[in-house]
Amino acid sequence: MDLIWAGLDSVDRIFLICTAFGGILFVTRMVMGLFTGGGDDGELGDGDVEVHDADISFKVLTVQGITAFFLVFGLSGLALSRGSQVEAGYAIMGAFVAGVAIMTIIAKLTQMMKGLHMTGNLDIRRAVGQKGIVYLNIPASGTGQAQVSIQNRLRVMDARAEDKKSIKTGEPIEVTDVIDGQTLIVRKLEIGAEGKKNPS
Repeated sequence: MDLIWAGLDSVDRIFLICTAFGGILFVTRMVMGLFTGGGDDGELGDGDVEVHDADISFKVLTVQGITAFFLVFGLSGLALSRGSQVEAGYAIMGAFVAGVAIMTIIAKLTQMMKGLHMTGNLDIRRAVGQKGIVYLNIPASGTGQAQVSIQNRLRVMDARAEDKKSIKTGEPIEVTDVIDGQTLIVRKLEIGAEGKKNPS
């Protein structure tokens, strides 16, 4: 091992370190998946209440992306530098492009699988008209998260404000539309608004 390390220049050593780091992350996640079951969505208790935490999914996706990036970056860099004898600068550029490409592919595949899973188990359109609360701040021109009940399942989903005004965590909302099959369009409910709309 020392002979191999001594025979590498500084750039190749960086590629090797990245490969080792990515490989360790990959093996660690695989072992953890065996013990935890690798589930993304979990059911709480014995009832029919399911929480799909988009925030947690995003963090898991980030770990997947980092793992893939370092592994592919290192392997591609070594292949270009040692195998194809490409200059260091071009090898770094090529490895970086390969790493970003694999991150993008994994993100797209994960999004597709998420969409298929949600489509097969839940009709998201039924969220329209449902009331809930903001789970994660919804910025004026961005995406936050809202918690609503759909088909007797409590869900945390990506959400955007209908009027392009920010809505803070914990504030009541009503779903007015669903876009992309997974993002809720919501409006803020003023305190007492529900009672005024539906006097009973």
